[in-house]
Amino acid sequence: MNLRKNSDTTGRLLGNAELQRYLNLGRVSALKVAMDAGAVVRIGSRVLYDREKVDMYIDSLISPGQVVSEKE
Repeated sequence: MNLRKNSDTTGRLLGNAELQRYLNLGRVSALKVAMDAGAVVRIGSRVLYDREKVDMYIDSLISPGQVVSEKE
């Protein structure tokens, strides 16, 4: 996988590699999440993914009262 030197996950729109890194998932799983979230954005020939829509989709998967622990 070729990574851009200035690639990060802080922007709203993410490329394939940034999406995978942001979700900590492989290519197929990350793309499935993006499609299910309706987060695909096409600008010219580029395909990008809306981080905010991905976040909202993931939030909808977590039921109220469910404890989510983060590894440190």
